[in-house]
Amino acid sequence: MWVIAVALVLDASAATLAAAKPLIEDLSAGWSEGHPVVSFRVVGAFSEETLERIDSGIAVTFRHRIEVVSKRALPLIPDKVRAKVVVQTTAEYDVLTKRYALTRRIEVRGDKKRLNPEPAEQSRVTFSSDEMRAWMTELSGIEVFDPARPLDGNRLRVRVESAVGRRYLLLIFPTNLSATAESSLESATVGGSAAGSSAP
Repeated sequence: MWVIAVALVLDASAATLAAAKPLIEDLSAGWSEGHPVVSFRVVGAFSEETLERIDSGIAVTFRHRIEVVSKRALPLIPDKVRAKVVVQTTAEYDVLTKRYALTRRIEVRGDKKRLNPEPAEQSRVTFSSDEMRAWMTELSGIEVFDPARPLDGNRLRVRVESAVGRRYLLLIFPTNLSATAESSLESATVGGSAAGSSAP
C-alpha cells in the first residue's frame, strides 16, 4: 500500500509542477539598423522557493538566452546558431532598508571572442516588488548580433530560453525551471528593416 501512496503523492506533485511551469509570452522579433531586436516576458517565473530566497536577502539571478538561428532544410540536422546574447537579471533585497537592488547584464557571445563588446550593465534600486518582478522577467528591445559577421539569409528564427531557478519535488528533489519559445525572423539587409512575426 505504501508504494501506491508514494506513487500517488509523486504523481500529484509532478502535476502541480507542470501546472506551475513558467511560460514565455509576447515574444516579438524585428529589425532595427540591421540588427534583430527581441522583446518578451516570462510569466509564472517566481516560485514560492524563489520568493522566499529573495525575501530573506539572498541574491537571485534569472538567465535569459536569446539566439538567432538558421533553420536547416533537413529536419535531422541541428539549427545553426548565428548570433547569441545572454541577459542576466538579478534582484537582491535589503531586509533593513526594504529596498531591492536590481542589476542587468547583457553579454554578446559571438564566435570571435576578441570582437565581442564588453558586457553592458544596468542597475536600479526600488522599494516596489512589482518593479522588481518586471525587471527580472520583462525584456524589451534586446539587440542580438555577432560583431564578426552580418546576419542575412532566409529561414532565420529567434529562439529564447529563460532559466528562472528551481522548485523541489516533495521538498527533496530539485527541478530546474525554464521556459522556451521561438519566433520567425524575416531576412533583412544591413541598414534595412523588416518586421518579425510570432509563431508557436
